Amino acid sequence: MPGGLSGEPLAAFRGVRLLERRLAVSRVLLHIGQAEAAREGLLRAAGSHRCDPQIQLRIADALVMLQQRPAALRRCARAAALAVDPGTRASALLGSAHTRANGAEYGAALRDLNEAHGLASKIPDPRSRHNQQAWIAALQARIHAVTDDEDSAIRSYREVAALAGRTRNLDLRTTALVFGSDLLRSRGLYHRALAMLALVFEDNELYGRPYTRVWGHFYRGETLCAMGHLAEGLADLESCRESARLNANHQAMAWASLVLASYRRCHDLGSAQQAITDCEDAMAAYGRDMLLCDVRLAWERAELARARSQANEALRQVAALRERLTSSSFPAKLPYMTPHMLAHEGEAARHKGDKTAPALIKHARDLYAQGKWNHYVARMDVSLWLMTGRPNPPAALLRRCRSNSYAEEAECLANPRPGYFPLHGL
Repeated sequence: MPGGLSGEPLAAFRGVRLLERRLAVSRVLLHIGQAEAAREGLLRAAGSHRCDPQIQLRIADALVMLQQRPAALRRCARAAALAVDPGTRASALLGSAHTRANGAEYGAALRDLNEAHGLASKIPDPRSRHNQQAWIAALQARIHAVTDDEDSAIRSYREVAALAGRTRNLDLRTTALVFGSDLLRSRGLYHRALAMLALVFEDNELYGRPYTRVWGHFYRGETLCAMGHLAEGLADLESCRESARLNANHQAMAWASLVLASYRRCHDLGSAQQAITDCEDAMAAYGRDMLLCDVRLAWERAELARARSQANEALRQVAALRERLTSSSFPAKLPYMTPHMLAHEGEAARHKGDKTAPALIKHARDLYAQGKWNHYVARMDVSLWLMTGRPNPPAALLRRCRSNSYAEEAECLANPRPGYFPLHGL
């Protein structure tokens, strides 16, 4: 008797089709990271269900985890060809888009998503239709954010939150609110970001999601640190890291450690170095590619070297990072890293009294302004003012920093001091 079941539960279990049982087992195997076991079982199931698109889609999921993207794309295409209903065809295109996005094929991924959105609109059941549209919009938002189309990303996350709210998909609604807040944070709109996060923290049902307990604290901590509320922000980041440790969430542990390193280096270089080591250990424990985190970690190492007054070593590390990012073999385009690297080089030049400093910092400022990254724009404006040697800061710049809670910049303008002036690249 399966699992000791009897009566109605046993009757219900026997009523589940064998294919659905196999799909459920494969989902569990993928969830616990047993992709090869899931793939083998699904291939056996595919022998007796050759025309079922769901089997093909689940095999594609396993192949993605095994980093076999071309094979995964072929399975998605086969699922789309086998599907007769718009919902399954949309799911196949969504799977294809995920696979392409993970390989930095963003244009192709967005084309798949546009086609998937058209199919999803034809799903007759409103709940199923809205749920599918929410997942499509969520991936569109992620791609827009990675490719620096933040206006589109913010709109997409707003759409995701609304659709997920209609279908009671609490995890997806939480994700949309949390990631939407991060886009506001990256633009220096800290009060709006915190207001969006408050929707999660003040709702017991949303806050009860495991995702919130980790990433909600991460993004709130990052925002509070950027506003100069270090005690509260660092406490949130430590809470994130502890929750991540208890749940073996190595990705969150790595990112939390990285932000802790960024804000600790202003006051405790040893603690910052330890946080960098913790980030490296978490990435190794994760065992899979964490490309964006690894790039940010390389920049953070260079910034820590600058904080230690090791300007030449810092510049060497940034040069190596630029060479890596511009290599034809690098699998992604990360345009937002260009102004970060320029800002770092400009600050190192400013500290050495190099005459190239104003041009480097001005170039970084212009790129930040194009991306509407307002806090970074203000940060560059402060550096440009420091190089003038004038005793009184520009009143408009000081008001801008104070009104937007750019605490480090406001403090530097009010009480300029020689020495290390930090950059935060997150």
